[in-house]
Amino acid sequence: MGIAFVLCAGAVLAFTEPSSGPSVTEPASADSTGQIETLLGTPQSVSTATSTIFGYLRNVYTDIGGTPSSVAPNASDAGKLVDLIGTTATAVDGKTLFNFLKNINDSLDFPETSSVLSSDTVKNVSGSVSNCSTPGAQSCYATGSYYASTACASQGSQSCYATGSYYAATTQTLSAASETVSQGYYAATTLSTVDSDLAASKIKSGTIIFGVTGTFGNGPCCGSSTPSPGTVCSDGTVYAGLSPDGNEKMCVTPADSGSFSWNDGVEDYVVTGYTSTTDGDGNTGGIASKLDSESPHHAVQYCGSLLAYGYNDWYLPAKDELNVIYTNNVAIGGFDKSNSVQYYWSSSELGTFAVWHQRFTDGNQTATYYYKASYLHVRCARKGS
Repeated sequence: MGIAFVLCAGAVLAFTEPSSGPSVTEPASADSTGQIETLLGTPQSVSTATSTIFGYLRNVYTDIGGTPSSVAPNASDAGKLVDLIGTTATAVDGKTLFNFLKNINDSLDFPETSSVLSSDTVKNVSGSVSNCSTPGAQSCYATGSYYASTACASQGSQSCYATGSYYAATTQTLSAASETVSQGYYAATTLSTVDSDLAASKIKSGTIIFGVTGTFGNGPCCGSSTPSPGTVCSDGTVYAGLSPDGNEKMCVTPADSGSFSWNDGVEDYVVTGYTSTTDGDGNTGGIASKLDSESPHHAVQYCGSLLAYGYNDWYLPAKDELNVIYTNNVAIGGFDKSNSVQYYWSSSELGTFAVWHQRFTDGNQTATYYYKASYLHVRCARKGS
């Protein structure tokens, strides 16, 4: 780029940085003045008003950090230009003067608009580059809020500001199928959107995972009402009646859980010591924790570890609770009375070999018809007011 000069005869002009200069060509000969006039932007010849030209150049030279001659110019003395230019020539040399002006122009170093912010002006040049206003924006200049001070050279680079081609970091997607969180940029989302299993109904009551408080495992049986036995509750369980353990509402699964031995299925009998005929919940918890030669106690273990219908507080009913379930078995439904084994286990132990069990065809309760290693039906229960 060149610089433009405006000359007024008889006065030294104050220096104002030009926004740009004309495109000029170096003169072919030392005495050629036409191209110098083009560079100066004046119709006057170089030999006219030498003092004005000298004073103007002196201001320009000073503003860019030069140290010009202190000799005052004379309107007819071209030698003072020689002093300023620093050449041994004794007269105005068109080619030398042109190159001197060109050096001044190069020293001004006019910036390109694409290198300057749109909100700034440098050497009278207004910029065209905008600040980044959002994370991940392209074709914008790094700010104190977004990215760093160098352009990203590749996709997924770090410590760089976005360019027209590359973001500062690769956009990543969370996956419910992996516990690994890769480094990178993530779009705003909620973790429950990523994994639908992150729900209160699927998290144990009292446990908080990523801000979601669990409700799974505890809650009233069939809500706040006391319906008729056989009523299917909103959670899918079936109301069975009042438990003799504190007259709490008791619910059961809508179908049998299968057939299990009471102990580990081996005829190696020991006493567990859990004999309550009303508190199946207490029996189940105690027996399940036993580590004896009969462990694991399959029937009790199954109900105690059951996670179903939003609850984890299931147990194998005690003798008297099983009888309440039998009393309402027609309304409850789903009991297997068709095969030769029509008995259901309770959690109430009677002795070394014996556990109370009940036949659901006629309600007969006994502890001696089958021993602990036998496989009988199981229906799990839970209670809650």
